[in-house]
Amino acid sequence: MTKWEYRVEIAEVSGMIHRNLEKMTTSWLNSFGQDGWELIDITTLSFSTGITQSAYLTFKRPLTPDS
Repeated sequence: MTKWEYRVEIAEVSGMIHRNLEKMTTSWLNSFGQDGWELIDITTLSFSTGITQSAYLTFKRPLTPDS
């Protein structure tokens, strides 16, 4: 049975779609992929007004004995 490890990265966006999204570039995601991480979910946290405060990116990869 495969065992997994998980990683959550948080991008604070505070309602501005372009603020801190440079963190989530193709090269940034590809570097995670090179390390074996697979993006499995993006969850946003919003205020009651509908303004997005932050995005949570969840990654997983198979657990290795040296992890």
